[in-house]
Amino acid sequence: MITVSVNGVVVVVAEGCSLGALLEERATPDKGVAVAMDLEVIRRADWHQTTLRDGAVIEVVTAAAGG
Repeated sequence: MITVSVNGVVVVVAEGCSLGALLEERATPDKGVAVAMDLEVIRRADWHQTTLRDGAVIEVVTAAAGG
């Protein structure tokens, strides 16, 4: 098991877990979302090929409309 930070919350995940699997587990919408890991934006097409690293800092930002 490894620990990662998602929007400031420490989460324990299985070693070898992909970013895509983590986002699915957390019911992250698949549209209107930007994700960065360790200050690097990860393209949606790469989410399932990106393996989480112990201590990684993940930021998930959801677009919101309004005025």
